Formats: sequence, C-alpha cells, structure tokens
Amino acid sequence: MGDSKFGWAWLPRELLDLILDYVVEFPDYVRMAYDLPLPLPYGRPFFGSSHGWLFTIEKSMAITLVNPFSGKTILLPEFKDPWEDYQLWLDNDEYERFPGKGILSSDPSLDPDSYQVAIIHLDVNNLACFKSGERDWNFLKVKKKYHFSDVVYHNGLLHGVDSRGTGELVRVDDVTAGTETIIVPPRRNSEGIRTNYLVTTQEGDLLRVQRHLEENDDDDGLKYRTSGFKVFKLAQEHSIVQVRQKWTAIESIGDQALFLGDSNSECVLASHFPGCKPNCIYYTEYYYDTYYFVPRGADDDVGMFNLETRTFGTHYVPDPAHMPLLPAIWIVPNLKG
Repeated sequence: MGDSKFGWAWLPRELLDLILDYVVEFPDYVRMAYDLPLPLPYGRPFFGSSHGWLFTIEKSMAITLVNPFSGKTILLPEFKDPWEDYQLWLDNDEYERFPGKGILSSDPSLDPDSYQVAIIHLDVNNLACFKSGERDWNFLKVKKKYHFSDVVYHNGLLHGVDSRGTGELVRVDDVTAGTETIIVPPRRNSEGIRTNYLVTTQEGDLLRVQRHLEENDDDDGLKYRTSGFKVFKLAQEHSIVQVRQKWTAIESIGDQALFLGDSNSECVLASHFPGCKPNCIYYTEYYYDTYYFVPRGADDDVGMFNLETRTFGTHYVPDPAHMPLLPAIWIVPNLKG
C-alpha cells in the first residue's frame, strides 16, 4: 500500500465532500487545489466583493451577486437610485450611475434566509441596504448627512465610518426607521488624511485604518499618492459615570495582514497564505480619482505598507497594455459556500 498510485482523484465525489466539510485550515484547501476557469460576466463593472462574492451592475441598475468559484448568481432588486441628481458618466457612456462599494453581512450560500447587503453610493457617500426576502432596497433616512467611506457588519450590525478623516463611527440600528447611534463622535480632521477603512480582525476587534496622501509631483496624472497609514482599534474607556468607546492607536497587527480598497476590507492570517507578509497593509487605488481623472485608469497607486518599518513595497505591477482599468478588488474565496 505504501507504493499506491492512487491519489485524491480516485476518491468518490461524496467522500471528497465529506473530507472538505472537516477541513478548516486554508492551507489544507491549497494542498488540494487545482486550476479552474472563473465564469465572470464580460463587459460589466464590478464594484465590490464580500464573503467570496462579487457585485456586478448592468446599465438598467440591476445588481447581481456572482460567486466566481461556484458559478452561482443571485439577482438583487433593481437599484432605484434616489440620488439621481448625482450622476457619473463613464467615458464609454455605458453606465450613468454607479454605486461605490458593496458588502455582505454573511455568505448567501450559507445564510440564504437572513443575509444582508449594504451599498455606499459613490458620489454622495450615502447608504442603501437590502435584506434577504425583501423586495426593495432601503435607503438610509436620518437627520444628519453622513459621508461614509467604508462600512462593515460588526457584531451583526452595520457600522459606517466618515470619509473626511474625522474618525466618526456610526452604528445603523434600523435603516428603514432611520435610527442610528454615534459610537465614536467626530474629531477635527487631520491634514493629509484622504479616507478611512473599517475591517474586523481575526480576533473580532474592529479596526479603523487612516490612509494618508500627499501631493504628487510626478508627471503621471495622479494628483495625490499614498504616503502612509495609521491603524486604530475600537476600545472601551471607563469613567466613574459611563463607559464610552474610542479609537486607540496601535503599532502592530501581529501575524495579520490587511487588504484595503474599493472592495470589502479583509483581514487574514499571513501565515495561512504563502507569500503574504505579516503586519502589512496591502492597498489598491481609490476609485474616483484614478478612473475619472487619470488617463491610464486605475492601479497606479497600489502597494504594500509595512507597519513596523513604515516602508512601502510592491505586490502587483500593472500592465500598461491593460489600461484603463477599474480599480482592482480583493476577494477571499469561501470554499464552503
């Protein structure tokens, strides 16, 4: 039996499925990996990824969730944009209005009856939400106008962070009723901060990542280029009369790596992904600046930032022949979905 020529390919499909059900470490999946074509729709822009699913949109504003690994699709209700005064025109005049980022509360394959969808409108930074089983989108109706740059489902509820660098964190308690709670109040904007990202760590902590930019003197069409990052963790501050939450600066994220951009912000254990560097931030370009104002398109300001050494590195070198492109997006496959 020691010289057996039989391998995984000889096992019955039913037995392989049972083995996969008990495989919990990503490296185990990698050892059983094989190349497969991804059935992606041609000619449609993607504006986000979450839990292994991609968000794609048609000219009719119909939004579809696509799982490129399983081939499954979910058609969401038509996105009837209430902010029609804020229209963005692409060069090819193909899509008039374009959402900015889409995320999921959970994997629809594993949670088909209770998953939720949240979308940030690109230009007005407002929120639209959809719950599984409902027929229409709900648009956030609150007295105060927020400018969200990122959202995340944390402890089952939707949280949004201000796009202007103030650090304001808002928890959306009920989209339909327009009720929200300010978890961390805004502070004075810091010069050089372009945007904020939210990401949940492997331990369940909520992080806010500030992305700093500086004026770019290179003749490449980019007005600003990333100059650094700062990371904050949501922590409790106890006093005699109350317990409040605040952002606490941290210098290290340990063995974890963050992936930031226009898709869902991701946090992974670097040791589980060969070639992934710990305590680093991988980032892609910010959508609006590059696609609309840079002739070559996106992916000119992509890279890796080491939190320990405060130095930059590369992870992907764009091919000029592929320009212009929409910004690259990160996707972590959910192989059990």
